[in-house]
Amino acid sequence: MSDHSENHGKIFGKLWDGIHGGYFSNKEVAGHLISAAMSRINPLSPPSTIADLGGGTGFILKELADRLNTQLINHSIRLINIDTSDAQLTASCDGQICTIHCPLEAVTRQNLLLENDINTRLLFLMRFVLHYFGSGGIGNAIVHIRRQMHPGECFIHQSICFETTDEAAVVNELFHLSGLNKWFPSVKQLSDMLDANGFTETLVKDMPALPVTSRDFAERYGIDDKQLSEAGKVILAKYGEVDGVFDSNGSEFTFYLHCRVFISEAV
Repeated sequence: MSDHSENHGKIFGKLWDGIHGGYFSNKEVAGHLISAAMSRINPLSPPSTIADLGGGTGFILKELADRLNTQLINHSIRLINIDTSDAQLTASCDGQICTIHCPLEAVTRQNLLLENDINTRLLFLMRFVLHYFGSGGIGNAIVHIRRQMHPGECFIHQSICFETTDEAAVVNELFHLSGLNKWFPSVKQLSDMLDANGFTETLVKDMPALPVTSRDFAERYGIDDKQLSEAGKVILAKYGEVDGVFDSNGSEFTFYLHCRVFISEAV
């Protein structure tokens, strides 16, 4: 995954939780991913380590820790937030959460073992990360994650994916026109990649779409007004308004990122 700020955005640390109307710090939205994770944590035999890949400010792990504490599940579970941003990791500092500054593609199972215990059981979490790898890298990212896992372990992720490839194409082209190397698959494309690389997956839930205004888009990625306007005009001319995907309002527009929660089990 590229570390270029143009691809990752300009907003980090404590500001992160407030972007896009606070979507990323919304407890109700996060609750769907947390519930999926809890469904795969056996209180009598919980995983030794739960690692959030690209965990940002640690919001998901903090919410999960609260749920684990409430249900009095084994406090020896090691919670690890893995991210490439010092600002994000600093914001995630918490007594229950360890941090590792590392890109996802460099994470190894050895990094996550509990005191080098070869019997460590892992559970991976991820939210809104796979698209950062672009169309040419997302498959490699899935392969790398699978290689760190033993059969029966779970990779539970909330990933952006559209109902159809036509819907995905609208947003993919918008990002490309804006100079961003991200890629959003359809649900079927993502499911097929998981199936082909050693996972069985359960699509848990459709999530509320994340609306992104052109102003928020420009602020997050540092897109200048001219490029933003031209990108919006090209999309409108080529696709028109697409219900639930792209709306235009004169010089400004809103697009919607659709996402699902998957429980992907290593086989």
